[in-house]
Amino acid sequence: MLLKAGVSAGVVAFIITRIDLGALFGSVRSIGFASIVAAIGISFLQNILCTYRWIWIQGAVSRRFEFWPGLRTNYAALCIGQCLPSFVGGDAYRMYWLYTLGHPAAQAVRGVVIDRVSAFLALILMLGVSVPWLLMRFDDTAALGAMWTILLAGLGGCVLVFSADLVPQEWRRWRLLVELATLASTARKVLLSPGQGLRVVGVSVAIHTLTALAMLLFSRDMELPLLFLDCFAVIPLLMLIAAMPISIAGWGVREGVMVAALSLLGIEASQAVAVALLLGCMALFSGVLGVLPLAFGPIRLSSVRLPAEASSH
Repeated sequence: MLLKAGVSAGVVAFIITRIDLGALFGSVRSIGFASIVAAIGISFLQNILCTYRWIWIQGAVSRRFEFWPGLRTNYAALCIGQCLPSFVGGDAYRMYWLYTLGHPAAQAVRGVVIDRVSAFLALILMLGVSVPWLLMRFDDTAALGAMWTILLAGLGGCVLVFSADLVPQEWRRWRLLVELATLASTARKVLLSPGQGLRVVGVSVAIHTLTALAMLLFSRDMELPLLFLDCFAVIPLLMLIAAMPISIAGWGVREGVMVAALSLLGIEASQAVAVALLLGCMALFSGVLGVLPLAFGPIRLSSVRLPAEASSH
């Protein structure tokens, strides 16, 4: 934990010492009130869509849950995610909440993992679609090599997730491999079916596209020469790298990737950091709101009541 906090602090400190802080603050101050309100609205809409996506997935895995408790839990998970490396802590909290509702632990884990896989699958699809545009916009060999590496690694990860049940039958004497095989078959049913898969992955793409729209709004206020397709192509790179569990909630990594990506489009480092900080503040805003259900909601850790079948063991 300390190491990951050090990564976030170290990268931020490294960036700050190499940019014009006056220009950074000037870029942030140029953001209009309308864009701030729009960004808040985008954040709310994203969390609503995330909740519906989770409900659909969990319904396919076990059974659905109600929207408002799910939305509160999502906000609480975002709060936890702002304090821990990547999204792991928030996802663990969502699994725990499902377990308190009476979902078997394996199905709770399965539903949350598939929900997370759907988000990553959407990012990989967005990056794949953006490749022709990035090839036109980027001429840096190292940057293009990194893009191809991320894309191929993501595709390889998706193949592993969806084909984990193809392991030899004799290997399945281990519980972990049995669970991975069940996860793979369920993930294919949920994410690769023509009806359910199109709806779930389509919503995931819409959620990330809204982030690209917020980035475009901030860029317009700063008078940056960015097109929507630029934002649409950069967001998958940004989020896939920031999701790596090497920092606290992606802070530092997100800013570094944004500087590297936007510098190839002729954007100054201070302006790129300003855009990344504003996107990070959108996530932080949701995390701050998540303090309320986390502290006062019906599933406080200090007063939780386990399902009867669980507490009997």
